[in-house]
Amino acid sequence: MHSRDRTICWPDWMPKPQRSGYGYEPADRRSKTDMEVGSVLRVNFDTDETTLDCTLILNAVQAQWFEQFERHMLRQGAQWFRMPIQIAGCIEWHTVRFAARPKVGSLIGVTHATYTLQLEIEKRELRMCDELFELLMCISDQDLLDSYRDVRTFALSIPQFRVPVERMLEILG
Repeated sequence: MHSRDRTICWPDWMPKPQRSGYGYEPADRRSKTDMEVGSVLRVNFDTDETTLDCTLILNAVQAQWFEQFERHMLRQGAQWFRMPIQIAGCIEWHTVRFAARPKVGSLIGVTHATYTLQLEIEKRELRMCDELFELLMCISDQDLLDSYRDVRTFALSIPQFRVPVERMLEILG
């Protein structure tokens, strides 16, 4: 059995990554060729490699468990595991591994420590399907704002629709 077939999951009782210090950046997989006039960008690989920087605030028990988890279960962070990660405004389970060993940052009193993590995300799971994206590209902003009730009705009637409707309406305003 391949080791990835038994993916380890982040336990529910452990905290999720904090927003303070949170950020992610997809790897740029393009190459640039300079021409006499202008340049051409080409996509080298059709992958979506992303590195995520985040922080965990852990109490003493959580910190002890986390260090054992990273060192032994994840083979010093080399093993992939599943963890709830916020991508594109939604928290979803993603397959990740450590891009670098976790670092202990600051101590908060005598009971908590801050750990900074750099994670590689295997593939960003985006909640909006390609078909909905294409549909929304065909509608002007004003038309969408004018018919937000119709969009809500439309969205709620499709079981595969996975965009948080309330959040979309909040953004549209």
